[in-house]
This record gives sequence, structure tokens and C-alpha cells, in this order.
Amino acid sequence: MLNKKVFIAAGAAVLVGAVAITVALANGSATPKNTSNSDLFVLDQLGNQLPSALPTFGWNDNVLGSASPTKQKALSCPEASTSTGAFVAKRGDERNVAAWLASGESAFYMDTKTVFLPNLKLSGMISGNPNYVKATGGDLSFGVACMTSNSSQITAIDYRFIHVTAGSGDWMLLPIE
Repeated sequence: MLNKKVFIAAGAAVLVGAVAITVALANGSATPKNTSNSDLFVLDQLGNQLPSALPTFGWNDNVLGSASPTKQKALSCPEASTSTGAFVAKRGDERNVAAWLASGESAFYMDTKTVFLPNLKLSGMISGNPNYVKATGGDLSFGVACMTSNSSQITAIDYRFIHVTAGSGDWMLLPIE
């Protein structure tokens, strides 16, 4: 009788452990959520609405960031922001400046804390390792960050998920979640 109870208890413990491991693995492999402060839309190089919702772009294509999908609208930064920049990062690393794969300069519009039509061309993000981004591709994020403390702390961030084709650097916008 005692052996049967020990056997059942051991079996239950194994089952609970297996469930815990399965849940942990499932949580660890889930796609990170987009925690962007605002939706980021992309306009063509002339600041016009894109011909389709999810087009494909080349590595050297100029695209502009906007707070509107149909017109030119500046992105807003908090008053505490002292700088702004474009970036490409692995998903989940968007809010960690040190983990960005590549970045490029951007600027506030005149004497405001807004960023008007920042260029998000992947090949233009020359700080960091843009060649790695092009060579390895994958599911990444790109966007614009508002920063302070010598561009080391993020005050706000607007980004989108993208998929980059390894080798060519061609990339595609993914739907806003």
C-alpha cells in the first residue's frame, strides 16, 4: 500500500514538472509583443502613402517614418528627450540602445520635440553593424527612439516589426499588432 502511494506521488511530481517545463519553454519561445509608444507608419521617399499596406523594400530604399499611414505627420517625443535616432534591433531589444544591431542619426524638427519624416533606410543606419543585419536577416524591429543621457536612455520609442531577407537585405513591413 505504501509503495503504491509513493509511486502515485512520484508520478504526480513528474507530471507537474513536465507541465512546468512545457509552460516555461512556450513562454520563452513566444514572439515578443510590440511595446511601441505609438504606431509607426511608413511613407515612400517622397512622403506619400504606400501603394499597399505591406510592401517589400530593397536594402537601399528610402522610406520615411510617420505617425499617420496616409499623410506626413511628425512623431512626438517627451519634453525630457535630448536626442533622437533611427534603429534596427532584434525583437525584444528595442528599448535597449546597447543591444541595437544598427542605428542612424535623426533630428528634432526646428525647436520642437517632434521628429518629422525620419529616414528609415536600412542601409543608412551605419552605426553598429548594418552588414550583419543584411547578411543574417530575420524577424527584426525598426523605428525611431527619443532619448536622453547622451542617447543612452529611451524616453519614448515608435517601431514596427519587419522581416529582412538574409543576403539581399530586402525587407517587408509586418502588420501592426
